[in-house]
Formats: sequence, structure tokens, C-alpha cells
Amino acid sequence: MISSSKALQYGTNTFKFQTTITVQLRHRLSRSRDAERGKAHSVAGPAMSPPWKTLLGLAVVLHRPVMTLLTLPGETGVTSLYALADINGLMAGSKRGAVYCVDRQEEATGTSNLQLRELPLPLEGDDPVRTPNPYPIYCMTSNDSQNTLFCGGGDRYVTVWVRQDDGNWRQKQRLGPHTGWVKDVWYDSHNHVLNSIGCNCIETWKQRENNDNDDNQQGVWKHWKHCSIESSVSEAATLSSDLLCLCPAVAVGFFLAGGVDGRIHLWNSELGQPVASVAAHVGRVNAMILAPKCRLFFSGSHDGTIKCWLMDADANTLPRTAAATLSVEEDARVTAMTCIKDGSTNAVRVFFGTQNGLIGLALAKKAATGGVDFVLQRTVHLEGGPTIHALAVLSCTHDGKASNTPTTLAVGHSLGLTNLQINQRCFNVN
Repeated sequence: MISSSKALQYGTNTFKFQTTITVQLRHRLSRSRDAERGKAHSVAGPAMSPPWKTLLGLAVVLHRPVMTLLTLPGETGVTSLYALADINGLMAGSKRGAVYCVDRQEEATGTSNLQLRELPLPLEGDDPVRTPNPYPIYCMTSNDSQNTLFCGGGDRYVTVWVRQDDGNWRQKQRLGPHTGWVKDVWYDSHNHVLNSIGCNCIETWKQRENNDNDDNQQGVWKHWKHCSIESSVSEAATLSSDLLCLCPAVAVGFFLAGGVDGRIHLWNSELGQPVASVAAHVGRVNAMILAPKCRLFFSGSHDGTIKCWLMDADANTLPRTAAATLSVEEDARVTAMTCIKDGSTNAVRVFFGTQNGLIGLALAKKAATGGVDFVLQRTVHLEGGPTIHALAVLSCTHDGKASNTPTTLAVGHSLGLTNLQINQRCFNVN
């Protein structure tokens, strides 16, 4: 293990940066254009003392690190991620259909120890059941107690994993087949149902009531509703109406679905049907994320933009226009997003990734006039330009105790898994 640290003194605040190499491979990082001077930076060699900037009154530290890359067995990429808050763990799905538990323990020095465990395959007799042509795991989510993990894949099924008392996971059930690849899943904690995408359809699943004596049927998920989205000439959506991503809406019991034709649909989970649609982008909607306390949601598209939408707390309709639009680099397509609160109910930091290895940080802040200021703060490129498939924020852990402070941004991409160190006011790379 190699560890180095740098500290920057500014006024009364000291920012400390830790660069830690804990895995086999290293990635160098090239800086994108400077937001003020339009100059590009490339990074090679050890970390250097970083410059700093102030945007919207917040100090944003630009660090020059050496990146670490965790490669999965078989040199496959990471296509999905899900953070388990109760144990501060990270689940990762691979391009070859395997599901991994990434155990992370932060030491007092700030270093992170990573351990990779592949979830066991189901048994047929004494032998594991292996898929002859494994498919990518495109998406993950969990139930309220986080003891059940739902993984949607290219095999058109949702695989249900259950966490045992000893902390190990066991595959319990497969839901499907769907009409196409399961590109996203979302668990509705209000109605206690699971929603999954298959082409232009959303399938809704409900758990069987534990009111009989058949132990094999207790907790089993059953298909409940089926609904599809069709093309719309009036909304200029005449291409494929296939859906790609889901996220919760502000109103309880509602969720959002984005698709290939650039539309976003507001869905009533209990009724199992859409109630409103808006033509949001000129390209496919690849990712969406909700910041509920700010009443903002964000949509990222193939058209190279991220749009910020402001919703009413009790509304079951969609705004017709976005509150703000952020343009990413030329020829970049937004493929993944996540966000964290910025210490205020009026601001949120949005992390995004693209198909060419760009990772960005933007700040959305409600303005006093009622609008939203949406500012790009920093971008970095992963060497080799891998496609960013998934992002997940993790909190710190010391001596087995979890914290609510976000410290790590996990980046799943076509080369493996990369970690970036973050906090409420800094965006550094670990």
C-alpha cells in the first residue's frame, strides 16, 4: 500500500487530501478545461498541492491525484452499483452477469481497504448453476430494510437476492421474463411494490402475504400489473418508446420513467399507469436522480445536457419546461448520475458520468427569484475514456461504525471500479 497526503491552508480552514493506492492498477487523470481560463491540464506523477476556486460562495478544491482502479475477475466492466447504507457496503453488477459485494473499511489515516466478494450462484444438486452466455447486470435497488437486493439484467429477468443472518447473500427468485432487457428497477417503499422496465413496458411486482403455512411461498414476489408506453405524435415522440431509467418523484407513490424518445413520464405506482408526460430532451434519457428535500429532479441525456426540474410537493403533474439546463462537453453523452445534499435544503451537488470517461460535479441552487442556478464546478477524465455506467455515494466508516457524511464516489465503468474522495465542499480523488 502506498499512501501520500497534501494539505492546503486557506484562511482558518485546512483541507487535507489523501491519495491511497490499495489495489493492483493505477489510472492517471487528465484535467478538463479550466472553467475560468479555458486551459486543459494533464496529470502525471505524484499528487501536487492543489489550487482552489470559489463558486457560489463555496470553496471547491481541485486536486491532482493518481487514480486507483479495481478490476473485477475476468477483466470485466462494472455496469451497475448500489450503496447499502445500513452496513456502508457497496454492491456491484458486472458486464458478465456476476454480482459482487465490495466491502470497504476506512482507517483512521483516511485510507480505504477494499475486499471483493462474488455472490454465490444457486445450486442444482451440489453444482452451481452457471449461465452459458452471461448477460450484464444493468441495475440494482433494495427494499426498505435493505435485506433484499433486486438486480435487473440483459437476460430479461430481475434476480432477487436475500441477505442472511450471517451477512451472506442467497439468490431466492427470478422475476420475468420481461419483454426486453431490464434496464432499471425501483422499489416503492410507500406501496411496497417493485417496478421494473422491459422495453416500453413497466412490470409491477408485489410480495406474497405471509398468511399461510407454506414456508416456500412466504415472501415470494408475484407479478401484479403490466403497463406500456406508446409513441406520441403530439409530443413529437415518434421513435422507439422503450424506457431506460426510473427514479422516485416528489409526490409519495409516484415515480418517473425516462426513455429512448427523450420523454419523461410521471407514473402512479399504485395504479400502475402513467399520468403525465413531457418531451424533455432531443436525445434518449439515460439517467435521472431526485433530490427530494429540494424538490428537484435531474435528467441526463444523449443530447449532452442535464436538465434540472422543479416540482411542487403535492403535484401529480410534470413541469412543461426545465428550471435550468447544463450543457456538458461537446460530443459527451450523459450516462449516469447521483447527487448529495449541500448542507442546505436549497442546494444539491450533482455528480454525472459520460460515455467518454468524463466525470463531472455541478451545483444546483434555488435562487431567491424562484428559479434555479445550475453551475458546472469541475470535470475530470478517466484515462482510456471508459463508458461510465453507474455512480454511488458512500459514507465514511471508522471501526465498523457508519457515518452520514459522504466521503467516496464509486464509479462503475467499462474498465472496472474507480473511487473518488469527496465531502460537502471538496471533490478529490482517492
